[in-house]
Amino acid sequence: MQRRDGARRVLGVREEYDSIDEESERDDRDHQGYDFRCSRKSRPKEQMLRSSRSYEYAISLRLRGHPSIDPRLISRELRMRPHVAWRAGDRRVTPTGDPLEGFREVSYWSKTLSPRRTWIRAEVGSAAIAERRIEKLLERLRSHAAFFRRFRRERRSAEIWISSYSKRNYPLEIEPRLAKLLAQLRVTLIIDIYPYRQRGCR
Repeated sequence: MQRRDGARRVLGVREEYDSIDEESERDDRDHQGYDFRCSRKSRPKEQMLRSSRSYEYAISLRLRGHPSIDPRLISRELRMRPHVAWRAGDRRVTPTGDPLEGFREVSYWSKTLSPRRTWIRAEVGSAAIAERRIEKLLERLRSHAAFFRRFRRERRSAEIWISSYSKRNYPLEIEPRLAKLLAQLRVTLIIDIYPYRQRGCR
């Protein structure tokens, strides 16, 4: 196998879905005016409980698989630019680009779908919850359903990650419609829960 130095960065792709990030930013601005601090006396007990539970999360789409896959093909198919990508045979490096021993064994492609790659804060029951962003993403990916099914048939993995953190308990509700969209695309949903605050998105 031919070895290549450095992590492969996939650039120059005309991205159809830049609007995912743009819409997420608009959603954040729209919800900033929502006041969860109204008088305790005026709120039902259930509403007080729901609004007191908040969490932070980030969403990413990750594909990995057989050494023969070229991340540039994924970018062209999905019309997205990844934040991290490499091909099998590339030399291993740290996130800052420092060289490590060995070479990548599988190809990898990942895009963080949170605005400006930052963690999103959501109140349980608000319009900013993770499930709604996941549903928007899946709706946009439906036109690529054939690609994802073919990708999985070739023993490759396609995953949506919700990385989340909170000091309180909180639910993530996967409704039947959301589960159906995941099944149609053959995409695995992974909920990765941290016991401490994260510094940045992966």
